[in-house]
Amino acid sequence: MSANSSDSRERFLNALQLLPPRAAPAYDRGWILEADSRKAGFLPGRDVAGIAWSAEHEALHEEPSKNHFIDVFTRRFCLRLLSQALGPGAVFCDVGCSTGYLLEDVFLRFPGTVLAGTDLVAEGLSKCHRRLPEALLFQADVLSLPFGDGSADALACVNVLEHVENDRAALRELSRVLRPGGRGVLVVPAGPHLFDCYDEMLLHYRRYSSRELIGKAEESGFKVAFATSLGWSLYPPFSATKRWNQWRYKRCTRAEKLALVEAQIQGTTDSALGHCLLGIEEFFLCRIPFSIGIRHVLLVENVAAS
Repeated sequence: MSANSSDSRERFLNALQLLPPRAAPAYDRGWILEADSRKAGFLPGRDVAGIAWSAEHEALHEEPSKNHFIDVFTRRFCLRLLSQALGPGAVFCDVGCSTGYLLEDVFLRFPGTVLAGTDLVAEGLSKCHRRLPEALLFQADVLSLPFGDGSADALACVNVLEHVENDRAALRELSRVLRPGGRGVLVVPAGPHLFDCYDEMLLHYRRYSSRELIGKAEESGFKVAFATSLGWSLYPPFSATKRWNQWRYKRCTRAEKLALVEAQIQGTTDSALGHCLLGIEEFFLCRIPFSIGIRHVLLVENVAAS
């Protein structure tokens, strides 16, 4: 690690706001717990019980999200938007990091970036630590992040806000930890009218319109620098599938809906055609944003404390 990155990490650690209030343990490819000198992969925090996600949901999504074309494309596009804020000495926080695929992409593409991640599910954090022992990991709720005010140069919150009942409070917390002038990227599922049993079983509170997401981000102190939708080339079959689910499964039991969702996720496969379509889409997204797609993406800047 460069001297610049080491200094940034030290400042970040010194600014942590841990509960109960205490100094952060030393970190050397793992948190060194003072009680017995063992190294822990993440600092434990709020229990996942009662939260709109679980270890079972984590397991369902882990493998498909690693290589599936829409997830690979989403991560690549997020890093494209954040590229000016990443690099040696920059602090990047992935809020809802899961097993760490986005953190790993930053590690490989932007050496010297100080990496930090939060999630509620211990299993995902443990896997993330094994993948990236350099990353500072915390079990934490997006409504109460352990990061100091203005301590992140860049952050990502990908497919998290739809799981949070009070998403306005979550956005205010993201705004708090992003430094003035820092950049963040927000990704959420698009299309409130497409909410179906899949969303229900994955514990989504909502799908978003672009207007709703932009409005809530601006209310929270963010300036929206860029807004677009991803997956417009996939929207026709995606929309048709969601509409079919709404009609076919509206009277099904919870067990039947859960079985459907598990079957759809387990049947998810990567696709060369999908990669090709999204590659074409990315070419156009460099020039014009799109209002229709399966995910909404915002590039935001923090102006609340400027």
